[in-house]
Amino acid sequence: MEDYSKGLWMAAKVYSVLISDHPKTIILKSTHKKDPAKFTVNKAVLCHYSSFFEKAFDGNWKESHEMKVEFEVDISQ
Repeated sequence: MEDYSKGLWMAAKVYSVLISDHPKTIILKSTHKKDPAKFTVNKAVLCHYSSFFEKAFDGNWKESHEMKVEFEVDISQ
């Protein structure tokens, strides 16, 4: 049987994150020259659903200090 618990959040947890006085946000930015995109997302939500971002923002990395990630996008695929 599959464990779907990582995909679920308790309603109380979501509520407390969303109404926090100082929610931390992350900027995700593509560096594609023709059509760049920028997204501001809640850090707790992003890290809950992505172990990649959880590790990127929980360590001594540039991303954890700047709270920003830039991606090069390859549109040829």
